[in-house]
Amino acid sequence: MVNDGYDSNRGEDDFTPFREIMAEWYARDASKKIKSVFAAKGKSGKPTSSMPPYGFIKDSDDKNKWHIDPEAAEPPKPPKPLSKNEIIKRKYAGLPLTDEEYAIYRAWQDKKTEQARERRHRLKAETQTAEPQKESA
Repeated sequence: MVNDGYDSNRGEDDFTPFREIMAEWYARDASKKIKSVFAAKGKSGKPTSSMPPYGFIKDSDDKNKWHIDPEAAEPPKPPKPLSKNEIIKRKYAGLPLTDEEYAIYRAWQDKKTEQARERRHRLKAETQTAEPQKESA
């Protein structure tokens, strides 16, 4: 409306509604054209973005060709193994464990069970050896 010389202080123009409809149609038509250009570009195999994704670099001769970036192509370092406490926390949180982690968890659980069993036997033995003394009347 700015380019048409419309001034709201001078009152309503007879052609204002028509201009608004034409502007809306123009914007809708331009949007459809841009979408179709991107779709055709993508179907032809050309990149639709100006920047290549991580792991790729642009070819210096042809901007539509990307090559693998040798620095980003290095394999990631393997994760450090979890400690026993981290494995136990993961198990209690309900997170999945690998076979190796589960074996560590089971060994810890068996050790704790054995320690509890030994503690019960020791307490039972101590209470049996220490008989209460009877008071003489």
